[in-house]
Amino acid sequence: MSANGAASAVAEALCDARAEDVCVFDVSARCGWADFAVVATVPGLLHGTHRLVCEQAARFGLREVHRKKRGLCEEQWRVLDFGSILVHLMSAQARAFYDLDRLWQDCLVAR
Repeated sequence: MSANGAASAVAEALCDARAEDVCVFDVSARCGWADFAVVATVPGLLHGTHRLVCEQAARFGLREVHRKKRGLCEEQWRVLDFGSILVHLMSAQARAFYDLDRLWQDCLVAR
């Protein structure tokens, strides 16, 4: 499966998990370390959604790379690195503050 297809499948899984305002961005022309970024607002705790995304990604042969120990600050924003796809799980407050949607507004593939 292509990175685009996998990013779309991850976005669909996030929607099924009741994540809000899920967006897929093609960031390949803007950064050298990923092709797609998926950004989602997650109501409640992020760790359950993190696990679900990892399970869905594994179905497409994607594994989280550069995984590190999680701290308390990551209950506001977690970045999951699947190589060509970055998944940003954010609280509503973190999403409004960091405003990745504005940063990548010209890269939007799907909302």
